[in-house]
Amino acid sequence: MSLRIWILIIFLTIFVLLYCYGRFVEPYQLAVTRLNLKTEGYFRSAGQIRAVLISDLHIKDFGRIEENVLQKVSDLKPDIILITGDFIQTEAAPEGAAKFVSRLTAPLGIWGIIGNIDTTAPDKNELIAQLKAAGMNLLYNELRRIEKDGLEFDLIGLSLNPEKEKIDALFRKGGNGVPEIVLIHWPRLIGKVISYQPQLILCGHTHGGQIRLPLIGRYITRFISGTHYDMGLFKIFNTWAYVSRGIGMTSHPIRLFCPPELTVINLEVTQLPFN
Repeated sequence: MSLRIWILIIFLTIFVLLYCYGRFVEPYQLAVTRLNLKTEGYFRSAGQIRAVLISDLHIKDFGRIEENVLQKVSDLKPDIILITGDFIQTEAAPEGAAKFVSRLTAPLGIWGIIGNIDTTAPDKNELIAQLKAAGMNLLYNELRRIEKDGLEFDLIGLSLNPEKEKIDALFRKGGNGVPEIVLIHWPRLIGKVISYQPQLILCGHTHGGQIRLPLIGRYITRFISGTHYDMGLFKIFNTWAYVSRGIGMTSHPIRLFCPPELTVINLEVTQLPFN
């Protein structure tokens, strides 16, 4: 055989091997990212909270991936579970997502927001109803004050396209010496929120690119998602922001060099002296 034929065979072999790995292996290699974050300020109280962040589940049928996630979450023993949207696969029925949520437990509850794919549900209201019945606390441009061992913090959940007036009202309602954690789905909303200087912003949507080629993967993901915040941890002034790679996948189920992740966040809140 000619050199050209050998090169073609090698190229096709590598392509098939990478495809099979990305299709049948990496989607099941759930990683746990551990973050130890500190924030300090003139807060009313101090303490620590352990949160598990889940994003972009894209559940169509409850199966092996979901069972693995549930076991890992249980092992992490979080104080609170936060989900930043995309519970279902495109146009999927809500039963699989509701079953998943029903098996989550955390002392401070399971809190989350709706993602853009969730709006494709055959009946969005039915999806929301089933998630709530399963124990999900969904926030839609809402704020809830939560307390753990004397530490108070505000949890703010934003919609996909919140109006500035809504955001203003939420941050006027919160704060006053209480740290703020913000849930958003699209990372491009970080720019809208950062001026309010919350302590922590959590989001998903990008899947980290899902296929993240070496060297150029981050730039492709940033171009496609329309934001600099493509994946991982960012420090913006005094605010921490984290973009999850998520659990599920888009309509084509392949991940390459970008495994699914759960994120466990140990947030330590420290009081500065008032004198």
